[in-house]
Amino acid sequence: MFSKLIASFSTGLITGLGAAQLKAATNAPGLKPDRQSGMFTYGAVILVGFNNINIGYAIGKDNVFGSAGQYWVYQHKTWQGIILSLDVLKF
Repeated sequence: MFSKLIASFSTGLITGLGAAQLKAATNAPGLKPDRQSGMFTYGAVILVGFNNINIGYAIGKDNVFGSAGQYWVYQHKTWQGIILSLDVLKF
């Protein structure tokens, strides 16, 4: 009647390139003028899965490229997050 519960555990690394809006009024005091700058994200993730549902924890850091990074309040600061995902395709 009930399907068999299948549990899994996995770890991984996160890397990525993106862009950050640097604004003197909110997240980059002292920076003139406001601008958008490229950034690099890196971190790690741990996932525990039960059948098609995964729950996990992620931790990482973001770094803005160039001289604007010295003004960005999040430069070299650690962020954390909770992950909830659903497996749609299984091979």
